[in-house]
Amino acid sequence: MLPFIDSADKAREAAARINEAGARDVITALPDAIDRPLVDRESFRAMANRVKERTGMKGKALFHPIRIALTGEGGGPELDLAVPAIERGAALPSNAGMAPILSCRERAIDFAAAVTRR
Repeated sequence: MLPFIDSADKAREAAARINEAGARDVITALPDAIDRPLVDRESFRAMANRVKERTGMKGKALFHPIRIALTGEGGGPELDLAVPAIERGAALPSNAGMAPILSCRERAIDFAAAVTRR
């Protein structure tokens, strides 16, 4: 199963989306494009623009693979709001009484590795 995807239905949806034209290019460009924590809308948008420049993808072809790689979901809240929340969770101290949360860069690295192994 792909990282962060916890059900067979979600895995099938993710597999279909990552097999769309250009999706793997977006996923493999993503880890390098996350060169700092994505702590606000502006840093998220700058990262998305770097991926867009590297891949030529835009719109759904750009944002669907990013969403799946970072959240494991095919839909949900706006990424420029959700991604900074992920980063805030990743910044919590390890003794915060909860399971560690991977940063967006860590998620992107793991997801790209899983996709390229397939």
